[in-house]
This record gives sequence, C-alpha cells and structure tokens, in this order.
Amino acid sequence: MKFKLLIVFFVLVSFCASETTETIGESSNVSNTVNDKVIENNNQNNTPDQTTPKDENEKINEPKEENNTDPDAVAKSLEILKNPSDDVIKCIDNDVYGLYEDVQNGYTPDEYEAGVVLNCFSNPEYYGPIDGESAGPPPGDEENSNTPPSDEENNNNPPPSDEGVYEDYENFYTYFGSPGNQEKREFLSYKYFGSTSQDSVGELEAIFFGQTLPSDSTKFQKALYESGWLQNTCPFDYKNLGDVSDLGFVIDYNTPGITAIPMNDPGYFSRDKGLETLADPSAVLLDDGTIALYFTGDQRSSNQSARWTSTMPIKAITDSVKFQIESNYNLLTRTNWKNMFYNGSTWTAYGALGTAGIVSWYKWTSADGLNWGNESTLLTAAQISTYREQNGYVSEQTASAHVTKISDSEYYAVFTGYREDFEKPTGTDVNGDGVVADEYIIIYKSTNGVNWSYHDVFHGGSEGTITKTSSGYYVLTSTTGCTYLSTDAKSWGYGFNGMLYGSIGDNGSSVVLEDGWRLVFGTSSNVGIPLKGAKITNSSIKSLYLKPMKDYLPSVDEIEVPYEFNY
Repeated sequence: MKFKLLIVFFVLVSFCASETTETIGESSNVSNTVNDKVIENNNQNNTPDQTTPKDENEKINEPKEENNTDPDAVAKSLEILKNPSDDVIKCIDNDVYGLYEDVQNGYTPDEYEAGVVLNCFSNPEYYGPIDGESAGPPPGDEENSNTPPSDEENNNNPPPSDEGVYEDYENFYTYFGSPGNQEKREFLSYKYFGSTSQDSVGELEAIFFGQTLPSDSTKFQKALYESGWLQNTCPFDYKNLGDVSDLGFVIDYNTPGITAIPMNDPGYFSRDKGLETLADPSAVLLDDGTIALYFTGDQRSSNQSARWTSTMPIKAITDSVKFQIESNYNLLTRTNWKNMFYNGSTWTAYGALGTAGIVSWYKWTSADGLNWGNESTLLTAAQISTYREQNGYVSEQTASAHVTKISDSEYYAVFTGYREDFEKPTGTDVNGDGVVADEYIIIYKSTNGVNWSYHDVFHGGSEGTITKTSSGYYVLTSTTGCTYLSTDAKSWGYGFNGMLYGSIGDNGSSVVLEDGWRLVFGTSSNVGIPLKGAKITNSSIKSLYLKPMKDYLPSVDEIEVPYEFNY
C-alpha cells in the first residue's frame, strides 16, 4: 500500500499524468460462515504473482477462452462488484489487478474488464488458482524503475523505494501505511479529526508518509483502534503461534445427495424457495467418533432438512473426511447460522430464520439431534442494535452469530457487523454522519447459554469466533484474516497474520480431534464447504502478544511480518 502511495506522490510532484491503484494482498486460511455470500478468510502471508505486464493494456494470465460478450456486461459487473466474494476479487486480480478497488473509487470498467468480472463470478478459478499465489500486483513500476526487495533483502522492513521519502520518521504508521480506499481513509479521518475535509485527510496522509507525527498520539491511537486500522495490521507471524492446513472441499454441488443451488446459477433467484445454497455449516463430534454436519443447503428435497455424517470416525488431521446424507431433521431449511451442540445426552441449537420480517435469534433443544422443539427467542435484532449504535455503527436487521461454549458456565456469541454500505450502493451513508463505517463484531456472553448480555465490541472484521488455549488465553479468530490473544476476552493484543483457534471450547462450526487439531468448516457458496485444520502449538506466549492494541503501539523492530497490509 505504502509503495503505491509513494508512486502517487512522485507522480504529483513531477506533474505527470498517471494513475495508480491499490488492492489488498490476500491469501486464504480457515474460513468462517455468512448468509448468501462467500466469506473466505484471508491474509496468510502468500507471495504475490511476479508477472509484470509489458504495458498498461496487457492482461495478466489471459485465458484462451473468449471473454463474456454480454451487451449488459458492464452493468452486471458493477452490480456484482457491489458485494463480491473474496474468491471473486482474487480471481479478478489474477487478470486485472486492482479492478475492485478502482470501482470502489468510482471507476467504470470497460467491456473487457466487465467480462473478467462475469467470468470470475461464474467460476472463481477461471484465470487460474485463487490460493493467493497467483494473484498480486505488478512487482514494480517500469517507468520509475522500482522493484521489490527479495526475501533476503526484505528482513521485514519497508521496501528500499521508500528511502528518502520519509522526511523525519519511520514507525508503525509508516510501515503499514494508510487505509486502502477513500471510505476507510475518511472513516479514520473522522475518528481522529472529526472531519473528512481534504485538509484533514491530507494531514492524515502526512502521518503515514512519515512527514509528521500525530499532534495527539493518545487520540490518534484511539482513532486507529475505533476505525479498525490497528486490527488489520496483524504484525505478528502466525507460524510463531501454530499451524494451519488446507484440506480442500468436503462437500460441493457434485456431492451425491446435494440438491442445493449455487448463487451464480441462472435459476437461483427463481428456484423453489425450499431449496437453499451451500453455507453456514455446523459440525458436532458424535459418540462413535464420526462427525455430524448441519448446513444451509443440506436439504434432501424441498423444505426437508437432512443431517449429513462422516463415513468413518475422524480422530486425526490425516484422516480422510467424506460425508454422506444420513437422517432428516425438522428445523426449517431456511434456518441460517445454525450452531449445534451435543453434551453426551442432550442437544442444543442456536440460529436465525432467513425469513423477511423475522429478525430474532433463537434456541432449540433435542434428545437426538433430529427432532427439535422448545423454540425460544433469546435476542432480537433491535436489542443487538442498541449496542451497534452505542459503539458508533448503524442499526442492522440481522441476528447472526458464531457461538462457542467454553465451559458449562461460559458461552460467547459473536454477532456479525457489516460495512455501513453492505448490500447497498457503494458509499451509502445510512445514518448521515458523513462517513461509511467499516466492519466490526458485537460480542455477547452467557453463563448458561440461555440468558445473554452484551460483553464488548471488536472494531474490524465482520465475523469472528472466540475459543481458548489450553494455557488459558482467549483466542479471537476474525474475518480480518487474523488471530488475536487476550487474558479477558476484551483487551485483545495485535493480530497474527493467519487464522488459528484454541483447543478449548465447543464451537458451532468446528470440532477438536484427538490429536489436538481443530477442523473448521467454512463457506464458499458458489463452490461448496471448504475444510481447514488449525492448531495452536506454542504454549509459551510472549508478553508482547498480549499487550492490548488499544493502548500500545509496537516498534518497527517488533513487527514479524514482511511489508504488506490487508486494509
């Protein structure tokens, strides 16, 4: 990010007509779930593709197939880019890097670029793998002869091209740079200056360029925290905490018994409403060692939900995981964000109903995991929105959460919090305060799984999950693509640049195996249900990792990751 901003700086000084773009460098790790969209968890320290186009019109990795020639392609592509999945963005970056960010900043794609968007929406691997290894910006600017440092030269420091530009300071701000798009910059400016004027944003940029320091460092730290900037830096290397393993897709639309319809299917919006798309899996370890799987789209037929089970007991990360349809159950097929729990004798389920006008969070019980009853309303969207607005966000008509049972007397429910313009035209200011608030999560806590109270807010990432390590530290895994540690599940340290989970806690979307690995089931609605493995292996946590980010700013020497930023 900083590298690209510096190019802009040089170009403005020389009065040359030039244009640069910014896009988050992403890679995929453990996935969490969200309704009717793809949430693939990112930011795993992958290496960008090193292919550089010969000129601005040359396309990277252009396929031999003809591009989409739909006469309405531009309009359709703009509609898709209002809320694309992470897979779609990565796919686009494999051919036209930075297009999504450009469109967010007002750019209109041409016919070729629109075709790329449509191709990626239909098939996220249309232009090659989307594991993060192929997508990436050109490695340098030919006109300015800027090339990135090699791994040996990097040593976790800013690129050599930054030398001489930072007039006075080099610090945590200059290392990671300013937010990557206008809405985020204005949101941070609003939090710090109370203004989004050109002068305010310019002064903010001067801090990130290292030309000055904030006049009030305490106030600036608070602004960085409340805007989500600190949460997205993730300066620590996840490999110093544990391991992650990608296990592929365990269920997709070709799996025998699947009747679900992908969102990119031409018939999706005219489908039988008793059929859903694949999303939101919840896994339970059964007494015989097999895994039961409930998910949106698990229906055997229209309006008939069906549980799936693994064909064999799963004890270790190396075991083969395959699922087959098992028995019908009586929760509605439109029940979303299911979190299922089994304590050896009784079952409990939490979830929301995907029905217009029904915006509450529910609980059900069962003796066998199939016949559910005793429905009770735990929270309403209006109750949750009280704390959304109290923390500076807008009210939402949603009540979707990831639930974790740490013990019989400690439960956490992490409710989603999307960008203010989510599912609206980009830049929509819902509450009229002049800025578009970014992603966040609202955390509730319970001592019995029935009575819930507000616990805290986390600024950054639209979804999250709380678990605990065997040594007693709380673990927050977020769709920022990062993992955070805390001693009290409130004062979170800076993030690790990968998605890891503690071994303590029954979680709706994962199970812990005998070998200590946690299997995490995710969502990629146009493809299927991906499976990742995660394990925290470091039991000796450095005090640095626990310093609350709201009160502490690391030095450059304490940063463990190469120069990159995902904000």
